[in-house]
Amino acid sequence: MVTIDALLHVLHVLAAVTWLGGMAFAVLALHPVLVTRPIEERIPLIVPVLRRFFVLVGSSIAVLAATGAYFYFARFGVSPSLAGSRYGILMTAKFAAALAMVLVFLRIVFRHYAAASDLARRERPGSPRYAEIPVHLKRLTTLVRVNLALGIFVLLLVDLALRT
Repeated sequence: MVTIDALLHVLHVLAAVTWLGGMAFAVLALHPVLVTRPIEERIPLIVPVLRRFFVLVGSSIAVLAATGAYFYFARFGVSPSLAGSRYGILMTAKFAAALAMVLVFLRIVFRHYAAASDLARRERPGSPRYAEIPVHLKRLTTLVRVNLALGIFVLLLVDLALRT
């Protein structure tokens, strides 16, 4: 019989894999192919792809937050005993890195993706403002790389915590 803890653990891992795997795919597979194409061909593809992916990431963040909170309170309750152990210190570092990932994600979506998609909707190819889209996409890609590195760091912290 599957327990609630096991189900929540699977959901937590699936949410993390969705987010990290999507970023790895974007950086290692999608981006290298897209940059070989003219910007006029890239924009109609990348804007809807990112929109769908960002919905998945937002859902993943919600699942990670809910399941992470459940596991934290199941293990530590409401006492502030987290900082008193090696496991607690590693989990605090994991939480801080995950929070940084969420903040970077929000910057990606609400600054660079929003600007790029707005320009793609309003401007015609060849217009001076249309040329700003690749700048936003380049910054977005850089931030996705940062988030992927943070995500790998989170995995390292989890591995270290599980060995404690």
